[in-house]
Amino acid sequence: MTVGLNWRPFQGDAECAYLGEVQIGMIGRLSADPSTWWYKVDGIDVKWMAKGFGHVKGKASARRGIERAFAVWAERAGLL
Repeated sequence: MTVGLNWRPFQGDAECAYLGEVQIGMIGRLSADPSTWWYKVDGIDVKWMAKGFGHVKGKASARRGIERAFAVWAERAGLL
């Protein structure tokens, strides 16, 4: 399911995910292990609905973590 987030560069390797002009979350490379990326959904409150943070291997997986959490939130909010 595509949720229509767009990605914008932030600092270094970090990127922010936006829906329109609302920031939904952020990803970045973990400094202690450059092959590991972190992700955090902080623009919406996902709490018990979806995992809104974590560490994964690779940038694409970090983006999918944000997109998956946002999709679950949007579906449960009745937006999808």
